[in-house]
Amino acid sequence: MPSLNGTARYLALRGAETDSAGHWPPKSEKPLGPDHAIYDTLLLSATEAGWQVMGAAAGPAPLSAPDHAITVTAQTVLGLIANDGAASSGANLLGVRAVQPEGETQEYVSHVVVMRETTQLRRIEKTAVVVPIDLLTLSAYVEQGTKAEAVLDLRISPEELAHQPIFVPDKLVEKLAKQALDVSVPTLRQRHDIIVETVVGRVAIYGHAELTSTGDAARAELERTPGVLEVADYVVYSERLQQQVQDSLAKKGLGDLTVLMEHDLAELHGVVPDRKAYHAAREAALKVPGVRGVVSNSLFVEEPAASEPATPEAHDAQPAGTTPAKS
Repeated sequence: MPSLNGTARYLALRGAETDSAGHWPPKSEKPLGPDHAIYDTLLLSATEAGWQVMGAAAGPAPLSAPDHAITVTAQTVLGLIANDGAASSGANLLGVRAVQPEGETQEYVSHVVVMRETTQLRRIEKTAVVVPIDLLTLSAYVEQGTKAEAVLDLRISPEELAHQPIFVPDKLVEKLAKQALDVSVPTLRQRHDIIVETVVGRVAIYGHAELTSTGDAARAELERTPGVLEVADYVVYSERLQQQVQDSLAKKGLGDLTVLMEHDLAELHGVVPDRKAYHAAREAALKVPGVRGVVSNSLFVEEPAASEPATPEAHDAQPAGTTPAKS
């Protein structure tokens, strides 16, 4: 299955609509947002890389469609099969979530969108739910002359289907995601340092935090948030950076030095045997992704040359990506 990283959008089937929360099908958000589309049919092709998908209008399939493509419409019903093999009434297919990975020309299905029916106060409520493509299986494929029939099922019980994420438009997902961060991030200052971005149910968080536990709590809360299909964490954690710098120093034989992190600056403490080791320690810290600079006020040379005092270098807090000054 290709990575979920890439351009994502929903491909809806014409005539497949719900009448409750979610407001399926989604509206296109051009020019800046995802280019959602509505088709009469979708053509699914099982490949080694995953399920390729292509949309088509009414009429003959496009010439570029693979010969073995499975045609699905708003009338397609996916069977539900529990882990024990018990089959039950199916769920109507509403569309798919498609991803075009970077460097690829084809779109692949990451999720299928199906209708879930529940009874509320003697009224049947229809809701669009989003199910991972990994649960889709081709149960039967029969060719009869020039025609072929395929049976598609979801390896999921009705009870499990009831707990799948509902479809929620991105604007609402982002609002809910921000509320989730307000709840899960301990302090206002830490919350201010984390920003959120939502694209087709994929929530990405960016920024800075001192502790990895802050990210753990944020991700857990986001994963429980309605409409969130995936969480990507791009936050830079000082705690993690500190360990990465410490590991980098250890590889240079300088593991006895102490590292402190503040505002993504690595503060080095300790004594090194010579000027070469001094520069090696600074360079090792600077090469760690996320480190913005190195402060070496407390990094001393044990045996300086006769013309050099045993004091720190004058070029402290050197920004990442620059070369230490030569003496």
